[in-house]
Amino acid sequence: AHEYHSSGAWNALGCAAMWARRLKLSEEETLHALGIAEYYAPRSPVMRVMDNPTMLKDGSGVGCWAGVTGAILASKGFTGAPAALFAPDDFAHVWSTIKTQWH
Repeated sequence: AHEYHSSGAWNALGCAAMWARRLKLSEEETLHALGIAEYYAPRSPVMRVMDNPTMLKDGSGVGCWAGVTGAILASKGFTGAPAALFAPDDFAHVWSTIKTQWH
């Protein structure tokens, strides 16, 4: 089965980025914050809530928690595995054409 990421998984990265900026983290600390957030981001089974509507909101709350926690931990010196979305070799083609091509 395909692995679908709920909105909460993306919210984790957005919240980590916002809090990294708010905490004035360095580029290296920001990458650690994103890595920590991605690691702890929810992998909610979104297809299940499509079949059975709920009030869970695709893991958005947990995604926010993961992002804020990732930034705070990075600010205290914790390190995280590189976030796949920001790995230079894996996504260079996406970032280099971000304004000109849809992937």
